[in-house]
Amino acid sequence: MSRSLFFDGGFVGTSVAFNPSSSGVYNLDAVYDYQISPDREFGLSLTRTEVDGAITAYSSTERSQNVAFACDVVFPTNPSDADLMSMGGSVTACFIGFSSQSGALRFRVRAGGGSSLTSSNTNTAILDITDYPADGLIHTVVWDFQINPGRVRLWIDGVFKGSGVTTGGGALNNDDWTGTAGGGYLGISNGPSGEPDTDWTADAGNSTLRVYINQLVTNDG
Repeated sequence: MSRSLFFDGGFVGTSVAFNPSSSGVYNLDAVYDYQISPDREFGLSLTRTEVDGAITAYSSTERSQNVAFACDVVFPTNPSDADLMSMGGSVTACFIGFSSQSGALRFRVRAGGGSSLTSSNTNTAILDITDYPADGLIHTVVWDFQINPGRVRLWIDGVFKGSGVTTGGGALNNDDWTGTAGGGYLGISNGPSGEPDTDWTADAGNSTLRVYINQLVTNDG
């Protein structure tokens, strides 16, 4: 069997299988194509991890720097409003999870202002997607927050799901991605006003939250 491997937005491979005949001649048996999603955490240096529960408030320096997060969590088969991670409170804050603030259930990532919002504004970047897993299985979620110009991005299982930006290209609120208050991961919500405070689905397969301070995803192709 021979195998070729190349990179094209992900690892794409071709496996070619040969079977020997009775005469010793190898006949082509099958050709298989497959794709392995790239590791969006590649090249990042882990700052800390957060366990299920409360997250202590970050320092003013950390709040004013770009940041990336990642975790492996079970996506419920019947999703409803739920907080995967949130911090900051009602002035400057961040949130990721299932939210109905836009008028229908979406998987939402936001950072900047802490007020109740249906979409991005001048100091808050919001991304809402409907293309999310709902299979009861573990999926890798990676997201990052850029301070200026304000931007949020999201990947699920290595696949880029989109980005949200502040209207007008301004910085996130107070040049921070979260506020002075702490928050929580998988529970103990403290996110923007109007976002859900329901805990994420508990499961033994959920990982710790991986935090990359002063970094953005670079393996983003």
